[in-house]
This record gives sequence, C-alpha cells and structure tokens, in this order.
Amino acid sequence: MTVTPSTATIAVSSSITLSASGGSETTYSWSAASGSVAPGVGASTTYTAPAAAGEDAVTVTDGSTGQIATSTITIE
Repeated sequence: MTVTPSTATIAVSSSITLSASGGSETTYSWSAASGSVAPGVGASTTYTAPAAAGEDAVTVTDGSTGQIATSTITIE
C-alpha cells in the first residue's frame, strides 16, 4: 500500500490532497499527528497543515488488511 505523494512541502495552514492505493481500497482510514484530515475515511483525503511550521506525518490504515502507509509533510 502506498500514499501519493509520499512526501510534500506546503505552507502553514494550507491544504494538499493525498491518495492511497494498493490495499483493499474499501476501508482506508486517515489520521495526522498535528494537522487535520477530511474526510477521515476513503481512498483520498485533504490534509490541512497547522498554523506552525514543522513536519507532520499523515497515516493511512487499511482496516481489512492492517497495512499502514505514511506521507511526510514538511510545513513551511
């Protein structure tokens, strides 16, 4: 399973669309360490960065297979 893009650099408080592929494609759930993701389920999500610079990890989990993939987001 993979997340596209696997790495990205975005501005504080901006957004990027992430997509998952290679898993069951029916039971993906998304989470972020410090930013937010919406929707939290599905093959793609929109990640919104927090208002502070740094690095964040967006993780997608396949509920059917238990596979996990991560995208590293650099926030400038």
